This record gives sequence, C-alpha cells and structure tokens, in this order.
Amino acid sequence: MGDDADPRGDGGLRDCGAGLATRSGDAPDAACWRRWAVIVPFGVYAGWTACATFVNIAEVAPGLGWDRFGMSTVAYGVVSIAAAGAISALVLWWTRGELAFLATVVWALIAIIVAARLRGHAPAIVVAAAFTIVAVVIVAITVSAERLRIRRPG
Repeated sequence: MGDDADPRGDGGLRDCGAGLATRSGDAPDAACWRRWAVIVPFGVYAGWTACATFVNIAEVAPGLGWDRFGMSTVAYGVVSIAAAGAISALVLWWTRGELAFLATVVWALIAIIVAARLRGHAPAIVVAAAFTIVAVVIVAITVSAERLRIRRPG
C-alpha cells in the first residue's frame, strides 16, 4: 500500500473520477468527453445511492433488530423518502440541476412507488414518493432556470 492509497478503501471510485476529469482536459472535444465519461456516470451513481441508501436501511435494518427509532414502518418509510428528497434537492442545488442525477432519483422514486403498490404498502409511501418526485423536479427546474438566466447577457 503506497502513501497515496486510501486506508479506508472507499476512495477508488472518487479517485477514478478525479483522474478521468483531469485527463479529459487534454482531449480536443474535452467538454463533451468529460460530460459523458465522468459527469453522467457519477450523476447516475450518486442519484441511485441517494435513494438506495434509505431503501436498504428500511429493508435490512429491522431484520437486524433495529426498531426504526420507534416509528411504524409507514412513518419510517415516509421519513426516509423525505430525507432522500432533501439530500437530492441539496445535490441538485449544488450541481445546478444535473440531469443525470435528477433522472436517476426520479427513476428510483418511481421504483419505490411500483414496489409499494405491488407489495400492498400504505398509500402514504406512494404519496410521499410522488410528492418527492415533484419537489426534486421543481428544484432542478428552478436552479437550471437560474443558471440559464445568469448565462444570458443583459
């Protein structure tokens, strides 16, 4: 293990992206290459992770004896969806409405809606996920419009 190795072992993906991002500046059409080779894949990865983390905790943790802070399954589901939405809104604000991230978050929330309907979960889960889709899309549109307004002269 070299001096620059990540002792926790969790920096490989980050380091790979950083390497691609710096190398992409040498290409003739660097902006396009960087977008499709770095930004889009990382946007998809981050978007899926933003939602999947909460879904995985909700699915696995109760089997390990965790009581969801004393909340019911439905209440914890709604809180988890709201937390995933809040994190997604922050990332969308920070990335100025990154489309790959937004599309993946919407895709994950639609998957939650479909799974909740197929499993017969309470309608509150479906409503929370649908509301979160609307909210993150509004955030993305708002920050994208602001970005476009700033770019336009006058």
